[in-house]
This record gives sequence, structure tokens and C-alpha cells, in this order.
Amino acid sequence: MGVPLGDGDVGGLANIHFVGDWLNGDHGGWDLGQDLGWGLFLFGQGGDGGGGNSSWTDDVLKRVRQFFTGNPCPTSNVGKLDYTTPRDYANGLDTPINHITTNHILPSPGKSQYIFQSNTSTIPDQQQAVITFNKDVFLFGSATIQGNGNIAYNLFVPPLPSGGQWYAGIGTVGGQLSFRGTLILGPDCKSVVTSFPGQPGGNP
Repeated sequence: MGVPLGDGDVGGLANIHFVGDWLNGDHGGWDLGQDLGWGLFLFGQGGDGGGGNSSWTDDVLKRVRQFFTGNPCPTSNVGKLDYTTPRDYANGLDTPINHITTNHILPSPGKSQYIFQSNTSTIPDQQQAVITFNKDVFLFGSATIQGNGNIAYNLFVPPLPSGGQWYAGIGTVGGQLSFRGTLILGPDCKSVVTSFPGQPGGNP
């Protein structure tokens, strides 16, 4: 599946000193709903967000993080992404990693498919390769907050060298090679919904 881009080091991505740890989850006792009650106007939401409403607070915090760092979620969550808690899918209850495996690792007609190097041939190794790659998608991909509150990350990966060879592509979409990978998280910034090669909406 191409080449993993790194080990998920989050050291510098949100290293903006005047917001610092606050963006990564340390709010220093602030009540965002109280202290940033004017924030909705800045982000085009309208209305009064005061009073510490948690849904409003979470939304504002995500948008502030995204404004300063490009990522609406704390980068410290990179090691906490949840692939094992069952959730509802169109075909019933399943774990995210099994959903990804069934639809995008194992052959599945009409679905985008990850591609792997020849030394990554077992299902556990392929699953771990996807999980490792998704750390990079989370840290370095472009993020979009979707209408349902989920966050979609998409990362472009150019051809990369490994072991004296060049590897190209994350997977295939409709038979076309795709250089992009997508990770979708739930609104809590930890629960994996799915991941797949290509872009949200089905484009390579």
C-alpha cells in the first residue's frame, strides 16, 4: 500500500505557541461556551453560543483548531483512534476494522481497494498497514467537517522510493490507480467510521 510516511510523530504539527496545548485538549479551565460565546459569529453560525453547551463548544473548538492548525481534532488523538468499537453500518453492526477489511482490503466488487507491497500479504499485516497509513492521513491530510459532524481526512501521496524501487498508489477506485487515502472519524475525533483509497464521494 505505497509506503508509510512516518511513525505518527505529532511533535510539531500543532506547535503554535500562542494557542499551544489548548488546541490539543488542555483548556486550562476555560469554559469555551462562556469565554468564546461570540465565536459562532466568527465562523458564520449565528446565534448565541454562551452557557457552555457542549455540542456548541465542541464545534467551536474544532473550528478554532482547524483555523490555526488545519486539523479540527487534537493531534494527540493519533494514537487513540478506535477501530474496535462496533457501530451501525448499512449491512448491520460491525467493527470499523472489519468493515474496512471486508470492503476495502479483501476483494469487494464495486468498492475501492487498498493495494499492498508483496511483503504485506496476510490480513493482520494489511490491517496494520492501513492503520499505520491512516495515522499519516489524520496528521497530514486535509480535513473537512461534514454535515453529520463526522470529519473526513484526505491525503495525497506521491510515488515514493523503498528498497531501491518506487511505489505508487494507495489503491484502486473503479479500476483506476489512486494516490489518495481517506479516513473518516466520528464527531468525537477518535471513533473511526471507515477508511478507503480515493476521495470522499468516490473519486480516485
